[in-house]
Amino acid sequence: MKLTRKQLRRLISEALDEGNRIIVDPEGEATVASDAFRTGTAKDAQSFGFNPKLDKLKRGTYSQDPLADTRQGRDIATAMELQPELTPGEETAVEMGQQKAMAPDLKFHNELPGTKSIEFSQYLKRECDKRGFACTIQDTRHLKSRKPFIKVHIEGDHPLRFEDIIADVYINDTWMKTLEIDMRAQYPDAPAGLPRERRAVLTSRNTQSYTSGAAGYGGLEALAELVVDAVSEL
Repeated sequence: MKLTRKQLRRLISEALDEGNRIIVDPEGEATVASDAFRTGTAKDAQSFGFNPKLDKLKRGTYSQDPLADTRQGRDIATAMELQPELTPGEETAVEMGQQKAMAPDLKFHNELPGTKSIEFSQYLKRECDKRGFACTIQDTRHLKSRKPFIKVHIEGDHPLRFEDIIADVYINDTWMKTLEIDMRAQYPDAPAGLPRERRAVLTSRNTQSYTSGAAGYGGLEALAELVVDAVSEL
């Protein structure tokens, strides 16, 4: 059965009520709340200034139900093609409010293992954003109970070579509280005889200094730079 937007909003909100700052929809698509807030508010801003009544409705000051007003105003603005449609993650992040969505120290609460993987996926997305790469995060921990992982898909123009970067990064926690990272770059147009996938792996031994905060390694931010560099060079 296909979920309605109202049902989807409720399911995502329930995940947030458990303390998550990564918004995960029922299909496993994950969105970092702070990123979704930025893009969602930017979309909403596009429709302001066209009609005073619509502006009042979108600001939630039209009736005694501000949230319903805002949603109705957004639906009207989208139908009039005054702004793009928000994703369920963006809607949820905007409704959370700036303070909650943009909290700098995100804490995660989830019955599935993989807290460090989720945290690192945020750093990876931020690094991709800095380089102008498209990055999507999927929570696939429920698919493999023995080795749950977070999947990060990266696409973008290679800074040096005349080809696209298309890569998947699989991140999973280890029992030593470090990370194992499996990187796979795809080359669908590779000539016959050449591999269409190139792979590299960072073991827990490779990532331990980054995850433990050892001096001189730069923590998870530096590890994210290393991973994006690696998929660019595969």
